[in-house]
Amino acid sequence: MITITIDPGASGALVYSKDGEVASFKCPKTMGDMNELVKAVSENKDIRCVIEQVHSMPKQGVVSVWSFSGNYHTWKALLLAHEIPFKDVTPQKWMKKIKAWPKDKKERKNAIKAYAQNLYPSLKVTLANADALAMLSIFDKIWNDV
Repeated sequence: MITITIDPGASGALVYSKDGEVASFKCPKTMGDMNELVKAVSENKDIRCVIEQVHSMPKQGVVSVWSFSGNYHTWKALLLAHEIPFKDVTPQKWMKKIKAWPKDKKERKNAIKAYAQNLYPSLKVTLANADALAMLSIFDKIWNDV
């Protein structure tokens, strides 16, 4: 079984696990590179994916919302094209399954990074891949509940 988690932001990541090995890839800059990454990690049909569901937020600029939404929908289209079953999960839902996090965004991001680093000490955990790694740590809980 291959499990994939995606934080779809431009500064997000795709993380996958196969046979207990975990790898992390920063979000590619182009759709072609995103497609190549999905193709590379989806070598068989025994695969599932959880993608963080995103939406616009108050006070976000039009350009940032447009870019953020574009990445999210590109990832979903690629998952469909490669016939990878996936489920959307909101950030609030997956975070709640782990524990209560600080309300302050910077503190929360750093706490999630520390959580992921503790779980995956052999990986280089960054703010870019921390959310996807945290989602991976509870993949089955997310998959069975969404």
